[in-house]
Amino acid sequence: MWTILTKPAEAITKAKREKDLGKSMLVLLVAVLIFGLDVLLFSGAVYRSGFGSAFLAGILAAIMFFIGIIILGFLLQVGLHVLTGHDDFFSSVTPLAYSWLVLACGMLIATILGLIPTFIGPLLGVLVMLPTLVLFHVVFIKGIIELYETDLLTAIVAVFIVYTAISMALTWGTAFYGLRSISELLKAVLSGSLQPPMGVTPF
Repeated sequence: MWTILTKPAEAITKAKREKDLGKSMLVLLVAVLIFGLDVLLFSGAVYRSGFGSAFLAGILAAIMFFIGIIILGFLLQVGLHVLTGHDDFFSSVTPLAYSWLVLACGMLIATILGLIPTFIGPLLGVLVMLPTLVLFHVVFIKGIIELYETDLLTAIVAVFIVYTAISMALTWGTAFYGLRSISELLKAVLSGSLQPPMGVTPF
């Protein structure tokens, strides 16, 4: 697993050769746990939360992170199946697991460095996150190219389509909720059930 962080290209090639979904899920689980630890430290340090609240935030973040990656892997599988004709959940979840392990480790180091007083801590955190984010995206795209045996353009198009679909779905959900809330408010006003507070008149 250390190879994913130090030699990601070799790790991806090895994963392609082994095709071990269990190992990829283990990598994802480790990434989830590291991400939860990062949220725990961040909640405790920045928001001054007690250990119980910070621990709960870390657990919830880890669970949501795990579910989100699985859903994202499924969406990526659907998109790449149409683009490449290759239908394999392993090939979609492995690039996600490997790249998010890189991101989770980088975020953990950046968070720990950010605890250093004055501006030095946040500055060191930013310096850690910059190469981490670059490596995160490179490992993700490289994993798709290798495991799906496709080209760079197809990989980028697939990722763009998935991210666009997620953005549109979230926008639709937000708009639908907002319109429903406005509709209910108008119904309450028109029916007279929405009354001003005691002692307050509209004029």
